[in-house]
Amino acid sequence: MYCMTASLLILISGLYFCQIYQSDKYVRLAHINRLRMIRFPAPRGEIFDRNGVPLAVNDTTFCIMGYPLDLNTPEKLEHLSKILMRHGIPITIEDLQKTIKQQRIAPYRVMKIVPNLTMTQMAELVADYDFPRELFPLSVWRRTYPAGTVAANILGYVGEISEKELESRAEDGYVGGDLIGKSGIERSYESILRGSPG
Repeated sequence: MYCMTASLLILISGLYFCQIYQSDKYVRLAHINRLRMIRFPAPRGEIFDRNGVPLAVNDTTFCIMGYPLDLNTPEKLEHLSKILMRHGIPITIEDLQKTIKQQRIAPYRVMKIVPNLTMTQMAELVADYDFPRELFPLSVWRRTYPAGTVAANILGYVGEISEKELESRAEDGYVGGDLIGKSGIERSYESILRGSPG
């Protein structure tokens, strides 16, 4: 009898401690667990010549974004690859795995799954009944050079950050999937042109 009473008192005190005394702590933890942060890339600084003619500008494009934990099985990747192929976007399961591996730093950080989609491609994908609801579109900036190859040797170009660059610039706030200047003015003035993500 005493043993049952003692067990019941311990259980009641444990419930009181968790549900009343520390309720604010657990509500806060549940709220943090429910929210997922999305990192919005900044528009890259534009480059003009001395007469104000644009040499490097930004165009809007779309990416399909997702979380690594939502795409952690070969079946899910195969399903996504089939949908992409059906809409004329030739991305294989191996391409998706490589993309996820390159960007995976934290399982709760959003990453770029399918980059550089037009508005039409993005709308068709999202409207597809089979499109995974855990993925979502995000408008991003794409670097274009109106002068073409005329000033390419001086301007340089941008590209996705490599693993080696990511390791050497980790303290600068870069993450997998970010664009970085690879050569020319784009590389020399990277710190000025890159902007700050939101």
